[in-house]
Amino acid sequence: MLAYSLGFIFYGKLLQKSVCTDWNRSYLWVSPCNDRSHHPPTRRTKSCYYMGILTKRQQEEDPEHEFCIQIGHDTLQHVSHYWSQLEPHLKYQSASDLVIIERALHLAYHAHELQKRHSGEPFIIHPVEVAIILADLRMDRDTIVAGLLHDTVEDTQVTLNTIEQSFGTAVRRIVEGETKVSKLPKMADISIDRQAENLRQLFIAMTEDWRIIIVKLADRLHNMRTLQYMKQSKRHKIAKETLDIFAPLAHRLGMWQIKAELEQLGFMHLYPFEYEEIRQLVEKKLPKYMRVLEESRQALKTALQNDAILQQSVAHIEVSARIKELYSLWKKMQQHDKDIEDIYDLVALRVLITPKPMHVKCYSSDISECNEWNRKMSETLEKSLCYYTLGIVHALWQPFPCRVKDYIAFPKENGYQSLHTTVMAGGAQAPLEVQIRTLEMHLVAEYGMAAHWIYKDSSFMIPSKATRWMNTIVEWGDEIANSREFVELVRRELLGSRVFVFAKFESSPDRCLEIFNLPRGSTIVDIAFQLDSRLGLRMTCARVHGKIVPFWYILENADVVTVSYDSSAEPRMEWMEYAKTRVAKRSLRLYFEQLHTKQCIDTGYYIWNNYFQKYGLSLDTLKEKERNDLIFFLTQFEDWKQYCIYLASSLSTAERHRELEDIRLGLETIGYPLFSLEHNRTVDVSEKTSQCFWLRVFGKDRNGLLSDVSAVVSQSISCIRETNSVTQGKEAMLEYRVEATSREIDNVQHLLFTSVVGVERVVVNYCWDA
Repeated sequence: MLAYSLGFIFYGKLLQKSVCTDWNRSYLWVSPCNDRSHHPPTRRTKSCYYMGILTKRQQEEDPEHEFCIQIGHDTLQHVSHYWSQLEPHLKYQSASDLVIIERALHLAYHAHELQKRHSGEPFIIHPVEVAIILADLRMDRDTIVAGLLHDTVEDTQVTLNTIEQSFGTAVRRIVEGETKVSKLPKMADISIDRQAENLRQLFIAMTEDWRIIIVKLADRLHNMRTLQYMKQSKRHKIAKETLDIFAPLAHRLGMWQIKAELEQLGFMHLYPFEYEEIRQLVEKKLPKYMRVLEESRQALKTALQNDAILQQSVAHIEVSARIKELYSLWKKMQQHDKDIEDIYDLVALRVLITPKPMHVKCYSSDISECNEWNRKMSETLEKSLCYYTLGIVHALWQPFPCRVKDYIAFPKENGYQSLHTTVMAGGAQAPLEVQIRTLEMHLVAEYGMAAHWIYKDSSFMIPSKATRWMNTIVEWGDEIANSREFVELVRRELLGSRVFVFAKFESSPDRCLEIFNLPRGSTIVDIAFQLDSRLGLRMTCARVHGKIVPFWYILENADVVTVSYDSSAEPRMEWMEYAKTRVAKRSLRLYFEQLHTKQCIDTGYYIWNNYFQKYGLSLDTLKEKERNDLIFFLTQFEDWKQYCIYLASSLSTAERHRELEDIRLGLETIGYPLFSLEHNRTVDVSEKTSQCFWLRVFGKDRNGLLSDVSAVVSQSISCIRETNSVTQGKEAMLEYRVEATSREIDNVQHLLFTSVVGVERVVVNYCWDA
């Protein structure tokens, strides 16, 4: 009994906890308070210390505690084992924070004590590994605690109240944000709609606290590391979701390390044959590249170290080699139909510059002003050293034309800054990419948002530019009710590939070119509405690099776009087909809805007012909104004379109905109260009545395409009023303005798809200006 007690005393002191005297029934107690006195609770006293060993009698005397669990020798040994794995990664944490993190490990261990993973290992391994990933990112204490506890609320009896009382509001918020999203194995089984709702909840939750998504990425990364233990069908679904959502999300956050590993693991599980093929291809080509790479690295390092200016200004220069990730390499080969020899950045050199501390004398009495001045001067010096180093690289090797990318002057939206250039190194045997950046730029490139915890103060501060795109998610969450549409929009416009273009309105000479970051596949219509949604509706012409292009021209990186507009111009319906971004589509949809409303009101007013005047009545007695609602209501019927005459005046509803009862027109009289009506309805077009349509045929350009399409159109439709054709690269668009019935339009669409080679899409729109 003495040895048993001494053993518990030893472990109690090891854990910095108070130890009780009744060893036979001991419990681990998690306190809801912040008192650090480490004294056991007493009767009728609210206990306030971190964690202690409570006897059963003490537990019964203080029933307010929400989480009490039995503890013994084996438990303490197991927790000590997992703590020994986690603690080496926490050397940057303070002693007081280590106590709180260790307490969270105890709670996580006991909550998951009987649970196993698919691999058969204890479940506690997963939260410990998630915490290690977060610690390697040097995240703050609350994030690591949340990483240890992120599965407890969903999978165990631990409540959010317990977490909040024990570890604070911030930890609760992060864990609650994680809990809103179903865990990975469940997401693979549920319906697409439910999965979309889970992802929607994740996107919206991460706008409340960035740490929620960082914990989620760490959670997903460890799950991907152990994905081989899942069934094959689940592996494919989870890997696809990782490549579609989580890897692009890590990229958008600038977390390159996590993004690269998620892509590698997702590629390996989703496309195992392609993964193995590209791996073997790289291994075959690598010896040639590695020899050139090492020779080039040594040559560049020597040139930089021997430069007199860098010796005076730089404390340290590091030149390292890197090989392009397999997934990025495979994706680029697929997208651009290239061989591995055509990929210029298969291997690269990275130059990291650490400038010497700069001390500039400040004559201002304001300390904050002096600090800001020193910060700007240091930032300017760092950028200048990067550009100077670029000059040394180009002096050493012949650069490839048009292969310099300046991400320092034009940073990516995730904060990435660097200079990229491609040179012919090693006796012109292979192209070599060289990346140049400062140490601080490198940290942002590697850790993204997490870098702001590593080298900033402990306050949770994120640059506004890096959070701007998250504000868009908040707006879309309020506007879009359908979860699948919401997730697809986020995936396409915010997490997909991007292009950078320069643009301005031609009639604004004083306005400088602005840089815009758009989803890949955006067109001239999209950039016009990015410049100004109001003036975008009045666009008349667009030029790229000085040459006139069609409005469906697909923008490419570094395009310089000038847009002309006329205040009297109006958009055309086909712009809806060209628009890819939500901003452009929403502006156009609103315009055409309002145009449709106006046309219906004007036509309906003319018809119905003439009809009412036969009986001495007029629509002018109604207020404008009431008149418009009434016209829409009446014009939705096919035979208007079968329905009521609605008499409107300034009278009350009851008085109107009484007056209607006195009308004798030989028709059944019915009173209708005013209400808002749905204006955007589908209107059937008679099969026997000819209408004016724009028929636009999109396809692969080839010899004879125009004659083949025109033959089909002229054979099916007798009245062709106008024709146009435009080509861009390998794409062609043929445009016909025709008079036809709906049956003829359906027939020509069917014939175009079935009898003309190369036709990919046919768009039919009503001629609004007819």
